[in-house]
Amino acid sequence: MRIENIELNNFRQYIGTQKIEFSQDPERNVTVLVGKNTSGKTTLIRAFEWCLYRKYGFEDEILLNSQVAEHMNEGETQDVSVTISLWHKYSIDDKATRYIINRKATYLCAGLDAINGKRKISLARPISGSVQWLNDDGQTYSDVDAGSVNASITRLLPEDLSGYFFLTGERIGAITENKDLKESVRGLMGLNVLENTMNHLKKILSTYNNALKQSGNSNIENAQKMMEEKQNQLDRLGEEIFKVQDAVDFYQNEKAECSANLKKNNNVIEDQKRREQLESIIEDTKNTVASGKTGMASGFSVNAFSFFLKPLTNRVNEFMEKVADEVDCVPDMSQPSIDYIINIRKKCICGTDVSKGTLAYQQLIFERQKMPPENIGSAARRYQEYTNQYSEMGDNYFTIIESKYRDYRRNKKELARRIDEKQNIDKSLGNGSIDAKALNYAYTNAVSMLEKKSREIKNLYEQQGALKKEIDNCNNIINELLKKDKSNVKLRGYITYTQMLFDWVNEAYASKEVSIRSQLEMKVNSNFVKMYHGNRNILIDSKYRVKYSDVTTEESDGLKAVKNFAFVSGLVEMAKEALTGEDDIELGTQSFPMVMDAPFSNIDEIHIANICSILPDIAEQVIIAVMKKDWDQASDRLSNKIGKTYLIEKDIDSKGNEIETSTHFKEVKLLNV
Repeated sequence: MRIENIELNNFRQYIGTQKIEFSQDPERNVTVLVGKNTSGKTTLIRAFEWCLYRKYGFEDEILLNSQVAEHMNEGETQDVSVTISLWHKYSIDDKATRYIINRKATYLCAGLDAINGKRKISLARPISGSVQWLNDDGQTYSDVDAGSVNASITRLLPEDLSGYFFLTGERIGAITENKDLKESVRGLMGLNVLENTMNHLKKILSTYNNALKQSGNSNIENAQKMMEEKQNQLDRLGEEIFKVQDAVDFYQNEKAECSANLKKNNNVIEDQKRREQLESIIEDTKNTVASGKTGMASGFSVNAFSFFLKPLTNRVNEFMEKVADEVDCVPDMSQPSIDYIINIRKKCICGTDVSKGTLAYQQLIFERQKMPPENIGSAARRYQEYTNQYSEMGDNYFTIIESKYRDYRRNKKELARRIDEKQNIDKSLGNGSIDAKALNYAYTNAVSMLEKKSREIKNLYEQQGALKKEIDNCNNIINELLKKDKSNVKLRGYITYTQMLFDWVNEAYASKEVSIRSQLEMKVNSNFVKMYHGNRNILIDSKYRVKYSDVTTEESDGLKAVKNFAFVSGLVEMAKEALTGEDDIELGTQSFPMVMDAPFSNIDEIHIANICSILPDIAEQVIIAVMKKDWDQASDRLSNKIGKTYLIEKDIDSKGNEIETSTHFKEVKLLNV
């Protein structure tokens, strides 16, 4: 978005019709307005907000210029209006469209007030607004329906996000103070598009489910009722997870702040560093002990049967050695087969007589004795093969178990030693000054609560997973029951398809939200490093509240302003980037101007110079209303980025005094005014 111009007509101290053209040059995208205190710099910001959102920001809601009002006759009307022309596009591929936004108020003079003698001024009719856009022919304009004016403006720049782009010195200092910025950042980053999509898909699913013909089928009704109950539980669980996650973020910040404060004391710096090292070592050792225990149990179960069976198999093998050596026999021959040849057939298959006493008879009897149960040589051989295999499997069993057990015992002792060392450091840190004790108590309490809340959120996530499975089961039951009803085939298909879409968008939403916070923290820190001349890091919690990772002193107004400049510039920078991922969902880009009044009031000259060197490269357009003293400090860094410069001046009466109700803009070409 680029603001082309703003036109004010009798708006507060700006008498008559006055127009400011802002720089459109992408290389020189800064417009500077220099004026004294009370000259009307803040009024200009208010004019933007009134035109766009009907926000007043003044104690006196009469916007009509006082000088104009004093010259009105009874029954006469005068208009106050603000008109903004801007160019806006919704993504990289969109062509920019020119919009003209107008807000107008008509005031009526009802005569003189009998008490104070001043004219009675009031609105003659409701405040009106209009939005026009330039058609493709580049000549004609189309009007937005009167009922859609506010919606159209919200589409261009939502009011809840405007606080990041229309900034006064006071707002800059308070923009990240104790606020839940999550919804605002979601809107700015385009996540509300995915959120609205999910809500829409939920409504569609509800409509389809209600349309299913379920009359007379109590099983379906019961399953759907169960699914709705589980879904309600899942929604409540999601709210609980959000609350607990907020607590986790709080105690993480608390721990970091306590750690930073402890490091201030030179006597405890080394102990604190060692404690932090031990925390990491203890956590790793705990994991090693747990892994060793699991490995020992796993190793104990593997081949245990072979190991404990080994004494028995050794004794059996000794017995088997006494059994006659294995003798070859005819494959698949059996005693019944030989008995049949001798007793029934009485002849060999070759025709030889096998009557009792013959050599053939004796050979058959010899072969018969090889068959079980008279001879178990074959079975013994196979058995020995099996037992030898088991024996070999158990050979290294004890060695492996012993090695794992020794490692487990060694790691447990190491863990106990590290814990003792940390406890001694805890006591040492607690035996110092009263403040050190309090800080140490706060630190240990934060660690304890962080562990507790981490366990809680882990349990909640497990419950969430279980509920999702139960909902899937209910849904599967309903689908199976509905298969019998052919009239619901299409609806079941619609439901399945809609649910798949919802799951896909939901996963993309969760992934992008995590990615956005991480990227935003990186960009804010990157800008903060460039703006701030000290050494500090910034953390952004789940509600997008901004904190320092190592604040050890009270935050000054100047430092707070620099921090918030870094935050806003990070938001503006991210809004310009397309947010895409593996899901190929693109949230688009949004480019916004930064309009600021007295932004450098609480900032020293070093930080002013740093901020001025960054903002023009981050924002598409920068408009600054500033006092001369602050401008002198910023002009050197901005000189090569300035496209237009204005003076805000009050008119002078015949006696040489400034007229408070008559202010004008004057364009000048000199940068150092």
